[in-house]
Formats: sequence, C-alpha cells, structure tokens
Amino acid sequence: KSYLLEKIIGSSIISEGVVPLFFDFVGDFAHSCPSDYTVRNAADGFDMNPLRMLPVEGRGYGKPLTEVYKLASLFRHALGLGDQQENKAREAIQNAYGDCGIRVNERLAEEPSLWPNFSDLGQHVLSDPDERFVARMKAIFDWEVFSGSSGSFGSLLQSPTIINFQELVEAGETLANAVSQILLDGIFHYLTAGNSCDGLKYLIVIDEAHRVCALPSIEKMLREVRKFGCGVWMAS
Repeated sequence: KSYLLEKIIGSSIISEGVVPLFFDFVGDFAHSCPSDYTVRNAADGFDMNPLRMLPVEGRGYGKPLTEVYKLASLFRHALGLGDQQENKAREAIQNAYGDCGIRVNERLAEEPSLWPNFSDLGQHVLSDPDERFVARMKAIFDWEVFSGSSGSFGSLLQSPTIINFQELVEAGETLANAVSQILLDGIFHYLTAGNSCDGLKYLIVIDEAHRVCALPSIEKMLREVRKFGCGVWMAS
C-alpha cells in the first residue's frame, strides 16, 4: 500500500493538471515527498472556520440549523459522544450562532456581517457544567486547530498538498480523527457549493482511511464529488 501511494505522489499526475491532496496520518509521505508539494502540519492549525456556511449554487445559504446538526453529528462520531452529549454540542453550536444574531431556524437570504468562529464555540463548550462532556471536547479547542474566520477549505485544493497529522495522532487518536473529518466535510461542501465540471481536477488520497469511514457524509462524498471534478482514493 505504501509503495503504491509513493508512486502516486511521484507520478505525472501533477503535470496532467490534477491537484492531489494527501491525508497522511503517520508522516511517511510528508517526510519524503517531491519538492512541488506543500506539506502542512495539522498541529499548526488552519485559517478556516467550520461554522461559516457557503452558499449553494441556486439555493443560497439555507438554514444554519443544518450546520448545527451536521457539526454535532460529526463530533459524535469523531469524539465518541453519547446522545445527551451530542445534544449539548448542538446547543453550544446554536448558542454560538445566536451570539452573532443568527437565528438558526431562519433561512439566510444573504451572508451575515459576522459568523461565529471555533473560539466562540469553545467558550460555550468549555463552560458547560458537565465535566465528561467537556473532557471529550476539550482537546480540539485546546489545540486551536481552526483559529481562522475567513479562510476557505478550498485553499487546500489550490496546489499539491500533503497534510501531516502525525503530531496530532501522537497527542490523541480522537483529536486527529476529528480534525481530519472536519477538513473532509469542509472540502466536500466547498466542492458541492460550486458548479459541476467535466474531467478530473482534484484527487484526494486518504491513507489510514478507517479513521474517516464513520464520517456521516463520507459515503455521500464518494458518490457526489466526482461530478465536481474530484476523485477520492482511500487506503487502509
């Protein structure tokens, strides 16, 4: 498996106009990749805001309540939350939107002047009196992996990139899993918010793919991103 992935990295895929994005959980590829790749250490964080919605072509922004349930479900699968803890996560996300004057049950006609960011969400989560809930959620906020407010998940598809999760894996398996799932979900929504296209423009390669198989939207991603010019290879 590793030999095959190394051949993909060193292949002519870039010269053919395809932009590859590798999810590397053990650091094997990040430490030996060609010079035309950018290596990003996931522990250094990303200038992206998972709570910022994107308008979908022909449908606008929709209801923020969708984002509330989607992100809480992602936390549940990545961090092992129970039913009550998932509900607490939903309440925290909803309150973060409310702090910015965004009513989650109302369809957004235009982009709000201010989106809540991950730090805003962290304040609600970490102030919860349920110590078990806080303990499960704490790491993703302690590391400040998503510290931005306006960065686009699409920036990861602008040039050949390897995301190295090794340091996050060493800090905790669930932390690395949660961050990778948020990134994949953000990329999925970036792609599907645009227009469909012919041919292959992007290739997402996920090593140690068992880490993301529980992501609620992963099957949907595998089915739908092809028409937006993106291929997905999963190896485990």
